[in-house]
Amino acid sequence: MFRVTLKRMSMIAGLCAALVVTGAHARERRTSALSAREILDRMAKVYRSCSSYRDSGTVKTVFISDDGSRVVEKPFKTAFVRPDRFRFEYSEKNYGEEEQRYIVWRRGDEVITWWDLSPGVEHSESLALALAGATGVSSGSAHTIPVLLIPREISGRCLTDLKGVERSSDSSLGSTPCYRIHGISRNSPQIVWIDQETFLVRRMESRTRFDSFRTESEVTYNPVIDQVVPEKFLEFMPVERTAEIHGPPEPVSPPAPYPPPEFSSGEWVDADSEFDDEISLEDEISLEDECGLSDDTDYQDIGFDELDQLDREPAKEETRIIDFTCYSEGFFPKKDEFIRENIRRLTAVPVDGYGEGAVVAVHPPGAYRSPYSFLTTAMPGNLRTQKGVPIAAGFQKPVRQVTVWFHGARVRYELAAYRSDGSLVERSSLEAAPRNFTRIFFVTVRSVRPDIAMITFGHSGALLSIAKIELRR
Repeated sequence: MFRVTLKRMSMIAGLCAALVVTGAHARERRTSALSAREILDRMAKVYRSCSSYRDSGTVKTVFISDDGSRVVEKPFKTAFVRPDRFRFEYSEKNYGEEEQRYIVWRRGDEVITWWDLSPGVEHSESLALALAGATGVSSGSAHTIPVLLIPREISGRCLTDLKGVERSSDSSLGSTPCYRIHGISRNSPQIVWIDQETFLVRRMESRTRFDSFRTESEVTYNPVIDQVVPEKFLEFMPVERTAEIHGPPEPVSPPAPYPPPEFSSGEWVDADSEFDDEISLEDEISLEDECGLSDDTDYQDIGFDELDQLDREPAKEETRIIDFTCYSEGFFPKKDEFIRENIRRLTAVPVDGYGEGAVVAVHPPGAYRSPYSFLTTAMPGNLRTQKGVPIAAGFQKPVRQVTVWFHGARVRYELAAYRSDGSLVERSSLEAAPRNFTRIFFVTVRSVRPDIAMITFGHSGALLSIAKIELRR
């Protein structure tokens, strides 16, 4: 009897092994039979039909040039519950190693955003517009998965739009077997790793070549589908440094026409200027000539009223003030928009590929809670969002001194002056206070003769609002 039992157990074990092998072979035949396009179609169906989705991941981009390489990492999180709960967050460390977060949140018809570079709750007309504002700065992670989850609401390029798709050899990420789909997106090769069991995206790899550098990007995903999403992953919760927010406040109407600015002594210092020890502000600027103030007036108290008075007074031959705060509507300046003010051209200056395609724009009052219009950069045709791209200004006639009045973030904004041959005249920089429109900052560059033909101003990745530019010959 004992021998019979052993015999039966051996038969059962053999049968189980055969079933396992048969199942593995069947699965191998099933997976190998799918084409690259069929895999992408099944992937898209899984996303658009799921009841919930949650992920965490990282976009890792390596910038490679003749001068070396640098790595930028941007962690992100997505939470989604049909029909109308959504939250996306990405973070990035600035040059001061301070983490900055961008949040897009929706519940029902209400869509709001938060960005540490522009603190404050912003209302958006739609989820699509809110995500469009986060797509570039998040290196695409704000768009890749949401457009698969909600294709009827969110438009734009999708993984199913890859050209020339074909299957590469299958591989595994840890213990997860994956399909590998090779295709072309915007003339750049891309490989998508798709879970063979769930058909969820697990990794994407791409390479892009620019004129002076190239990038290698890897995006990793840890997705969960059709499971209960804890409420804590769907809460708005801007940043711990701010007071707790119990739902978004009502929009605040912009004050008119300007809030009274407050100045601290540091705002009138041309930081990092090699001339600081030689030329004082009092020597360079005569307050009595410009503002009707005596020389013993405390110049730290000068505000917008005095600046407006400068505009109302007869223009002096050697001084021009270009005021961007006086427009009631936003617009994209024409090539010669400010030629009479001695500005021959205004252009956006992308850095390391960030902000490619951005153009100079004047945003209307109320944008980003600004009480007045301002000069900035945006994508063509879209005045709803800013691009953190420096601005270059070329002058019709060379000048001796340039001052830029601005609002910004807690980063150092650099103003650089150049001669017509491209040689550097001077650099100067200053750190602003994040979106404090009751204060205005300015920075100045000077030359001993009128040979400044062009300036660049800004900080890549940081929002910028230029109120006025003063030129002196």
